[in-house]
Amino acid sequence: MEGKICRNRNIIYSQVTASIGEVFLTIALASLALQITGSPIQAAWLVSISALATFIMGLVASWFIDKFPRKHLMLICDILRAFLIIPLFFISDENFWFVYIIVFLIACCNSVFHPSREGYIQSQFEKDDRLEIVSTIQSYLSSISLIGPTIAGILIAFFSPRASFVINLTAFIISALFIMKITKDTPVSDSRLESFWKKISSGWVYLFRNKSLLKLNISRIFLTSSLAIYVIVNYLYLASMGNQTIFNITLTFPILLGLVNTIQGAGALVGSFVIKKNKKKISNNLEKLFIYSGVIFATGFILWTFENINSIILGSFLIGIGLIVCRTGISLIGQSITDSRYIGRAITVGDAMARLSNITVTSLTSILIIYFSPKLLLSLSAILAIAISINYLERKG
Repeated sequence: MEGKICRNRNIIYSQVTASIGEVFLTIALASLALQITGSPIQAAWLVSISALATFIMGLVASWFIDKFPRKHLMLICDILRAFLIIPLFFISDENFWFVYIIVFLIACCNSVFHPSREGYIQSQFEKDDRLEIVSTIQSYLSSISLIGPTIAGILIAFFSPRASFVINLTAFIISALFIMKITKDTPVSDSRLESFWKKISSGWVYLFRNKSLLKLNISRIFLTSSLAIYVIVNYLYLASMGNQTIFNITLTFPILLGLVNTIQGAGALVGSFVIKKNKKKISNNLEKLFIYSGVIFATGFILWTFENINSIILGSFLIGIGLIVCRTGISLIGQSITDSRYIGRAITVGDAMARLSNITVTSLTSILIIYFSPKLLLSLSAILAIAISINYLERKG
């Protein structure tokens, strides 16, 4: 197995470098939006606009992910993402609306890149090996989440969001170079002739006919909905806490956002180590990942409601653990229950369902936050998180 991972290490390196770009981009975009608009809700919406792109891609483009070599698709996505970063250097108050278009297009690339990566891993590794490589990738990503957001926050605070765009651009270029080195995969052939509309809808039909896959994506809806509420409240809290001085350092919004994401990264790193250490036990019962993650998420959200620094730190740490546990479960269960001919379509359609819930809940939360307290909304996040666990407890029963 070690030799196999070494031969395919470039897919790991590509994912790591691309994730560096994504982490820095998230912090930079939120900071740029707050800097120009002065609204934390606008900042949250700018990050959430990617959900719309994912939903649309799930509707119209899911079929071609399984029709072409995933290596080529990932390479094209990285190149496009690098080019799309360039206009961000020239954003000002007058043309800020253009950021929404750029973010939308980058998210479209992400919506193709990630399912292509999952399909590539499925095609190159056996079931028992996938836990090893997925947990390896998640360990690296957790390390990035641990240090990346703080570095991004400090860089943006002392310079500008545009300084972060340099790293975004470089990361996507390096990722493309690694993708060029991976082994070319061969799509699973399907000789059936299908009309255009059948191709477009095939992923949706497959998902709704596969009850296990549908159940998995219901849990994803609970996850993205709870996180959508959390992001809005998170940004409001951090914006209100900004410009405080500790040890002669002014804690601006980008620094605070980076610190919170770093704490979540620390939790994710711990979670990934636990998963790797217990991979044999986990591989025999992947559903437990959802049961555990729901409880961990709920606890993290509740801790945020206490609104003090200690509870926010601990809550963020637990949310990080919940994220890594849940994402590992989504990846491994999805790969194990999905036909290789439909893996790309199934993931993209699942992304579309999850992102539609994200858009809906973000919209509702933007309105509800005016009338209800953040504590009440975070409590709703906790309820949705518990629903993740209940969904799989019912299945087990």
